[in-house]
Amino acid sequence: DEVPDVQDWVAESVTALAKSARVGGSHRGVTARQATESLMKQLMNPDENLGNVFTEIVPIDRFMGPMKPGQVTLVMAYTSCGKSAYCSSVVTNVATTSAHVRCTGTDERRGCGWKGANPYLKPDADYSCDYRCIKCHGKLIPVAQGVIVFSQEMTPEEYQSRILASYADVEFDKIESGTATKEEWARFTEASQHCAVDHVRIVSDCSTIEEIVSTAHGIAHEMAREGYPLRLVIIDYAQRVRVGNMSGRRMSREEEVAEVGRSVKELATN
Repeated sequence: DEVPDVQDWVAESVTALAKSARVGGSHRGVTARQATESLMKQLMNPDENLGNVFTEIVPIDRFMGPMKPGQVTLVMAYTSCGKSAYCSSVVTNVATTSAHVRCTGTDERRGCGWKGANPYLKPDADYSCDYRCIKCHGKLIPVAQGVIVFSQEMTPEEYQSRILASYADVEFDKIESGTATKEEWARFTEASQHCAVDHVRIVSDCSTIEEIVSTAHGIAHEMAREGYPLRLVIIDYAQRVRVGNMSGRRMSREEEVAEVGRSVKELATN
């Protein structure tokens, strides 16, 4: 017997699940049937799954794969080993790499709303080709990805300096000490034109996890209205985050760490 085509099998499975889905019942939770149906749809349309985020640092992406929606990634290292520098590089890559595109339609009709992976970033991409929407042949434009950085260590200006240095491929210490060459200063200045974007927010005045969660939700709604889907939230660094004493009960540091971790996970999944 011939082996059935995988996409045909997935399509048949989704159809069968949809037909046999139970109507009514509890509104809480997700059934195994619903979870399977969602999974099958993602397998059928991998380019439309825009939630995954890559660091764009090839060795790390190959080892860890993409950061998925609802996932919390903990970056750990000794003091002064480059944790903040790594995070600023990830912010730069996520904010400036147009990993996804959306259809804006043609001169005759509006876009169909399709979103997918940027075809120009594929290994076999033809840069001379004018890629079009796979559904309506409309024009494709990049989708900006929103990023929020909660910095307990640096002011927004200091953190932005690191982002610019990362984008310009210049050592931050040279910029800070004023020892950069003319060429490096030129690259740093040029980087400011590319990285001065509205879809990266740097917050330095939140000290408790409650403030961070509330601020993140507010900024996420603003970004959604402006057309920037929030893809990444960075807390630099978590050890300095405290828990607001709302109950009046004094908490041990272990309890605080557990509460911070629980709140961060809820923020990621919501």
